[in-house]
Amino acid sequence: MNKKRRLTIQNIADLAGVSKTTISRYLNGKYDNMSVETKNKIQAIIEETGYRPSKIANTLKTKRSGLIGLVLGNATSSLTPYLLGSISDVVVEHQKNLIVVNSNDNPQLERKLVDDLLLQQVEGLIVTSGYNYDYYEKLNKMEIPIVLADRVPVDSSMDTITINYKESSTMVSEYLIDKGFKRIVV
Repeated sequence: MNKKRRLTIQNIADLAGVSKTTISRYLNGKYDNMSVETKNKIQAIIEETGYRPSKIANTLKTKRSGLIGLVLGNATSSLTPYLLGSISDVVVEHQKNLIVVNSNDNPQLERKLVDDLLLQQVEGLIVTSGYNYDYYEKLNKMEIPIVLADRVPVDSSMDTITINYKESSTMVSEYLIDKGFKRIVV
């Protein structure tokens, strides 16, 4: 059986009769000093061959993976769909990709999962678990961007996102009372 080899940027450059640098500029949208003819030729070859740039090669070159790690303490939490939806929207808006891991409320598993995310060169972490605070503090000092969400220690020195449960509970209760509800259970 013949194993198909993945096309490289060099293959596309050879087919187009241009340098790898020209292909790289095309792929990065830098058309400043590129003729319309060259741009169209490269585009046609890419479409014809189905070439897709290697994300791994780009990560090695740029030192940017475009990956954000989301560490969930418990994926079955009732807030998870809302949190995941909101975070996904923002990540996509910033042309990044999200890798989601779930520790099932197991601090040891969570550390292993975070170590795996770091090996994948994530550019930052969003953590919702409330575990391993000291570990995250150490990573944050190593200039790995970390945002703690939901379960956050009171004296945290890291960036955090929290819900003001007291204020939101008051607002919901007042709304229900204004609507005429007499018996409210929380």
